[in-house]
Amino acid sequence: MLEQLPMKVSMNEIWPLRGATLGFNLNCLVKMHSGSPFNFYGTGAVTAFATQTGTVHCDELVPPTWFDYLWVAFLVFEHFALTIMLPFWGAKQLQKVAWPKMDKDKGASSAPYNTALLLAALPVLSVGCFGEVAQHIFDNWLYLGLVPSYYLAAFYSGIVGGSGLLALGIWKGKPPKIIRFGLPSSTLVVFVVISVAYSYCNGLAKDAANAKEPKLNGASAAFEKCMSDPTLLIFAWAPTFLALGLWTVALFLKSNASNQLKCGSSFFTAVVWLILGIGSSILITVTGHQYWHVITAGSFFGLFWTELNFVTKVVPNSYTSSNQASV
Repeated sequence: MLEQLPMKVSMNEIWPLRGATLGFNLNCLVKMHSGSPFNFYGTGAVTAFATQTGTVHCDELVPPTWFDYLWVAFLVFEHFALTIMLPFWGAKQLQKVAWPKMDKDKGASSAPYNTALLLAALPVLSVGCFGEVAQHIFDNWLYLGLVPSYYLAAFYSGIVGGSGLLALGIWKGKPPKIIRFGLPSSTLVVFVVISVAYSYCNGLAKDAANAKEPKLNGASAAFEKCMSDPTLLIFAWAPTFLALGLWTVALFLKSNASNQLKCGSSFFTAVVWLILGIGSSILITVTGHQYWHVITAGSFFGLFWTELNFVTKVVPNSYTSSNQASV
């Protein structure tokens, strides 16, 4: 259902290059109707060559339904709500919080570790999410799921770093050195493993394209075969999801939140959002059905909203209650 634009140059001339040729094309996204899969894992619905050279476009023979217009519009809204509206809302909420200063008599646990990190987390989250928006615009909003790219490296390292900054910011007392060192390290590891996975497969594609006797669609086939390697996928995504999960857990369990009911419900909600986000992304990778991405984007929005609400509402009330009890 998806094709690549006719090119006057050969595969071996175009594959090493990467640059969007179509940009933002909402009509293309709308035509990704609900019944058709769009991925290059097994189905061949779209070639790796098209996704890596910015030449993805849609088959206009199938008219979109009202449902397509609905989920596409909501999908685009979700992404910009996640990248712009949610960080702005979080900044406004943080501005209202009067954080306590450390009491020397009560020790380091009388105040959160470093509330300045909370504000620093918001642009990190926003820039990371814009990395995924850039990926979508490059591919006319086609989402290939867990196919490593520099865009997804920016996205996942951004949300790992942002969640980690939130966790460190409200940490009860001073976190150990290994934890403070672990945040930049884990963020860097996530960026590196995803980038290396993409670079490795892209290198194989270049070699196939520049061979003395290049095969027809050889570069695309080499890239697809590499991206389908389970070892490579585990190398790229296992540390990524582990880091994201650990910082999410730390955010709720290492804070000063004294209200166990609210802390537990917020933690449970965040875990559900995280599972839905990762699970739906895997589902898109396997099936290629684009409408599942509405759940992916909505889940990450729900995850970060839950975290920010916990940081700005539940945790500050715990310090206030503690001070009142002390008086």
